[in-house]
Amino acid sequence: MLEKIALQKNLITKEQCTAALNACRGAKNMEMALKDYFISKGLIPVRQMKQLVSTFQAVKIMKRNAVFGTIAVKLGFIDNTLFQKEMARQKHAAGKNAVPKFIGELWVKNKTISKDQFIKILRIQEKRPATPKGPKKTPPAAPGTKKEDPAVQAPTPPVPETPSPDEPAPDDPLSDAPDHSLVKELSGGLILEIDNQGMNAFIKKTDAFDDTVSPAELLETITENDIFYGVVKEKELEGFIRSSGFKEKPFKVAGGKEAQLGKDARIEYYFDTDHLKAGGFDEEGNIDFKERGEIPWVEEGSLLAEKFPMKEARSGYNIFDQMLEVPPVSDIPLRYKSGVLPSDDDLKLYAETGGHPRLSWSGNVQVVDTFVVKNDVDYQTGHLEYSGDIDVKGTLKSGFRVRGHTVRINTADGGEIRAEGDVTIVNGVNDAAIYARGNVKAKFIQNSKVFCLGNLTVDKEIVDTTIESSGAVIIPNGEIISSNITANMGVFTRHLGTEKSVANTVTVGVDAFTEKELKTIQKRITGSELRIEQIREKVQALKKDIRGLHQATSRLAHELDMARDEGIALGKKASSKGDEKAPAGLKSQLQSNKALFSRLDKDLNRYFDRIEKNENRILELEMEQEQLEDELEDLQYELANFTEWMEINPGLAEVRVTGRVTTGTTVKGPNASREIADKLSNVKIKEILSSKQGEEGYKIQINENIKR
Repeated sequence: MLEKIALQKNLITKEQCTAALNACRGAKNMEMALKDYFISKGLIPVRQMKQLVSTFQAVKIMKRNAVFGTIAVKLGFIDNTLFQKEMARQKHAAGKNAVPKFIGELWVKNKTISKDQFIKILRIQEKRPATPKGPKKTPPAAPGTKKEDPAVQAPTPPVPETPSPDEPAPDDPLSDAPDHSLVKELSGGLILEIDNQGMNAFIKKTDAFDDTVSPAELLETITENDIFYGVVKEKELEGFIRSSGFKEKPFKVAGGKEAQLGKDARIEYYFDTDHLKAGGFDEEGNIDFKERGEIPWVEEGSLLAEKFPMKEARSGYNIFDQMLEVPPVSDIPLRYKSGVLPSDDDLKLYAETGGHPRLSWSGNVQVVDTFVVKNDVDYQTGHLEYSGDIDVKGTLKSGFRVRGHTVRINTADGGEIRAEGDVTIVNGVNDAAIYARGNVKAKFIQNSKVFCLGNLTVDKEIVDTTIESSGAVIIPNGEIISSNITANMGVFTRHLGTEKSVANTVTVGVDAFTEKELKTIQKRITGSELRIEQIREKVQALKKDIRGLHQATSRLAHELDMARDEGIALGKKASSKGDEKAPAGLKSQLQSNKALFSRLDKDLNRYFDRIEKNENRILELEMEQEQLEDELEDLQYELANFTEWMEINPGLAEVRVTGRVTTGTTVKGPNASREIADKLSNVKIKEILSSKQGEEGYKIQINENIKR
């Protein structure tokens, strides 16, 4: 690019440009080689070269800014109008010989984009794969994996992860920088040495050193080699010239500024955030159910979580005045809700009371207790809604709902269950609707709807039921009859269908639950943002009305004072003549004055009432806005965590049946489907990518006689 700019500025001819490219071909640093060539051949003077280098750097940054901004706009992080304005401003600055700045850093500093967004754009710009901040997250394994694979787990909210102090440090972002190492003989009997990182430059005298050189001339010789940053002062150069000791030892003539790698903030949780395990597989490949583990319990005052603050990153400069960029670091808020108290420095969270610690999908730590209902949920109890855990010893009756964190019910005979965590039905489920952001477990399910983020585990049978699960559907000793099932991590059952029932439709490797959840969260975010904007506009209108009312009250108060003074004067005048002898005109004036005073007083009080009413309404709206902003922050964290969950759990398009599969059963994957034409037994059915006659395509493959 440097030679093109030189050509455009008519500093060199086309022939000279071609000769320069041929001479410098194969150089490690093409731009630096071209600069040396142009100066050594006397084609471009040093001063013009400095201007050329500045232009080159400006063009380079502008191109980088254009790519960065375009990606930011496409990702929806930046409005295109803002991007174009910034580019126009930088072009204007470049026109005045000012080197533009990288807009990514500018936008991070003024909080136009977040540091996480900055990193994401950079990765796309540099075409590098995303690197997790901590240990690689492994999605829950599906039933049927080998012994060494992890057991199927209920999904838990993504926990911010960072390497422990014992882990190796991340790769140096500057490790792929060009090699700047150089040993070069300069005019005047000098040897110039530059280290490979371009961070230090040294000069040594030879026997041919010209001791009549001035510090200014020596400084010019140094800068002719593109060394501009951290150069020593002329006074120090004068000492070098006079000293006789720098033939044996080098003199440091320039030094760069080291970049400092930052460190992401991290949060360490001191309670089990993944304590509910589902069934896995034993050594023989059989489904091995484990009882639900003990729910963690903490005492009052227990330390729940601790935040380790981030360490800011700092860019550096080499001796060529080139910025050494380092990846920005990200911060994590330590978020909490009910049952939790923060430390004075807001870096630790403690249990305010004894209870079960939880980490929600919005990243909030809270401590909840269990609400126990000894009887049925019916007309006597009404609907149950509780922020903690709910344990119903009786039956959930039709027409009633239970909403809690985790829900445990003896029997569900109709009704609706919604849980932020797991749902456990000790016996069976009939004609009920279940939504859970965790696992669901029951003995049997009939004529119901189940939507869950985790695994659905059933002991006996699933009949006439619609299921959408981000995990797996597991019924190892029972059967699935006349049901429509979508399971992202596969279906694992003893029997699939019966001869006399309506055929099942099974979709695997598709995460319908999370897709709907993301749409719902995004819809709520849009609704909250719209309502917040409406509140802001309403508050502005009310404040404008209050300003107008204050102006009106000031005017009315002045008129009221004048009416009062006039009334006093008229009263004195009437008293001096006696009430009986007062002229009719004076009496009329007094009556008019009283009427005016009364009207003004009523208007003034009415305005004051309106002001008070508006102020109270503003207070109500601001409280609603604050609550909405808190909810919006939770929703944004949920959206990010569910998106991450979906990315690290691509799904398993597999159905495994150890017993029979009846004809008419439809098995679907993300890209293919197949209706089972023949009765099968002991099979694995999965979607695969196959090649046929040179063309690739997806199909549903059946493998028989799998190991039990």
